[in-house]
Amino acid sequence: MNICITTNEIEQAKRFYEALKDQGEVNIPLHDAHFSPAYGMVTDRFGTTFQIFTKRA
Repeated sequence: MNICITTNEIEQAKRFYEALKDQGEVNIPLHDAHFSPAYGMVTDRFGTTFQIFTKRA
């Protein structure tokens, strides 16, 4: 199971990403993808995987 966090703001996506990767593991670095200007995947220190997704304007 993983959780998808969706935001409209790149800066907020960066804050989520940085907080979740602290003591966790980066699965996909936060980057500009064709479907999202800031997308990444992180497994936090408790073993929960999160997708960070930013909507395109």
